[in-house]
Amino acid sequence: MMPRIQEEYRVSYAAAACIFIVTCTGSMCGIALNVLLNARVGFGKLLVFGLTLIALSHTLQAAASPFPLFVGSYLLYGAGQSLFHVQSNAFIGSMRQGRQARLGMLHACFGLGALSSPLVATQFARMRRWSFHYFISLGLSCGAIIAVSLAFRFKDQLYCLRQIGQEPEQKPEQVPITLRSLVWDNKTLPILTVFLFFYVGTEISMAGWIVTYIMEIREGGPSSGYIASGYFGGLALGRIILIPFTSRVGEELAVVIYTIVAICLQLVVWFVPSLIGNALAVSFIGFCFGPLYPIAVSYASYLIPQHMLAPTLALVCGLGTTGQAIIPFATGAMASRFGIQSMQPLVVSMMACMSVLWCLTVWQARRSRRQVA
Repeated sequence: MMPRIQEEYRVSYAAAACIFIVTCTGSMCGIALNVLLNARVGFGKLLVFGLTLIALSHTLQAAASPFPLFVGSYLLYGAGQSLFHVQSNAFIGSMRQGRQARLGMLHACFGLGALSSPLVATQFARMRRWSFHYFISLGLSCGAIIAVSLAFRFKDQLYCLRQIGQEPEQKPEQVPITLRSLVWDNKTLPILTVFLFFYVGTEISMAGWIVTYIMEIREGGPSSGYIASGYFGGLALGRIILIPFTSRVGEELAVVIYTIVAICLQLVVWFVPSLIGNALAVSFIGFCFGPLYPIAVSYASYLIPQHMLAPTLALVCGLGTTGQAIIPFATGAMASRFGIQSMQPLVVSMMACMSVLWCLTVWQARRSRRQVA
């Protein structure tokens, strides 16, 4: 929808990229709400609250509100997404059996939603009532509110885990640890947070700007929107199909392999002037990117006590998701000044930073384990 939004509101790349900044601001608000309300409100209620904020944002977007209000609606979207995202990851991350596979399936569902969205948005982008696309998102949000309410019945996380036969390892009051000490004393978590910053920023930059790149540089035409679906389709498939390979080689090595392959594919998009070749490369980049976030969340869950998982993930994942604003905004700002072709060197450099940061994360985690032993 980004090219149509620019056309409809007659705004530049940088102005359109403000959507990412406002979404990030909303995510930061969601981080604060997660930390403040997790113990007081509880898992089930926060899930419904987050989805309600998302539904409200889609209501404003569907009305094709004036550009400042349209952009402002993404504040609600970012906060709601942060609440739902952290709580769902913390719930799956707290499971002792099949954690990695279930996280992969959870994020594959996110990918499937992202796959279907460009398919629908591309059709609506050609229509006069382009904003009606958001009515579909609104309907899905309302359906999700009903489903989550029925499934979890507004109960807290410990109650829901007991319902599937998992008892807590320790009662929270028996563990003398605070969120502040956990974050500041654990040297691995800050590095992992920076890794997530670059990952999320690169993922959203690809999703948000690759269609514009293909349309302008490869002269792909309006149907280029389907390339974004190929990207998210690869993202969803990678999170399922690569689970056995990740288990075989180990999470630590798997991330290095996936990022190196993704860099090679991104170089194909950059230097090979083929529309079909670029479309295939983008899909396989999504395939390689797919497992990275679930692996990072799974890796973090081994470093965090169960009762501290939700608030700590709120900080780690929430601060990491600030990349979804800063890097896409930087991409849009560079595109306004140097052209959309400047996207490629930026994305490749971000991928290279991801690879280095993951190696530092693994090194620090192993060093910490040796010190404890």
